[in-house]
Amino acid sequence: MSPKKCTEVKKLYDELIDLKKEMDMLRSAKNTKRIEFVKQGNRLAKIILNKIAEIEDHDPTGVRARSLEILDRIDQYRNMTPEMQKQIPDDEYLRMFEELCDCLQSRHNTIVRLDLSDCRDFYDGLLDVFYSPNNKIEILILRNNNVRGLDVSGIISVLERPACKLVEIDLSENELSNSSLTKFVEYFRTTKSKLKRLDLRGNKKSLLAFTDKSKDELKKVAGNCEIIF
Repeated sequence: MSPKKCTEVKKLYDELIDLKKEMDMLRSAKNTKRIEFVKQGNRLAKIILNKIAEIEDHDPTGVRARSLEILDRIDQYRNMTPEMQKQIPDDEYLRMFEELCDCLQSRHNTIVRLDLSDCRDFYDGLLDVFYSPNNKIEILILRNNNVRGLDVSGIISVLERPACKLVEIDLSENELSNSSLTKFVEYFRTTKSKLKRLDLRGNKKSLLAFTDKSKDELKKVAGNCEIIF
């Protein structure tokens, strides 16, 4: 670490020590507002610790390890039989994805390829990750996730963001209809897309299947993006 950074870290640690002294005094006081002051102090301490972590460039909360652990749990879930999957409570299932999304929005996240194929349902909170400045995901695999038309609208909104890093999306084996294809056609017509590959195979669950006309139209406007049916 450079001398300048060492000085910055020392200054922040001094601030943290002073803050701790103030909070210790507040905890012993009888002021009715002391609880609120302590809460504010805790928030300030967290900000200072995050600044120190940023300067020292380390992962204080173990985000990288935790995200890999959650992905391993999701992988175990995917390998279960449908009967076993149904035995997992909904709140436990959702909590697993919420924890993953928190990790993916951390500055310490290093995941570039995210494979969530064969999960019970598409978790729409996942899209919040792509609005985070810390997002690094370039490849997103959502095969067999019960992705539907409304979900496609959310995915396209993410793709339209200039900061979006996605270059490959797998939406195969879902429930996309011809109207979803029309949304992608409009997206490619109006946006300078970074996508290089879009997999739409096996979307035959919907009653309104892809028409040949829509397929041809999408391939025509997709430019350098490989469309797979």
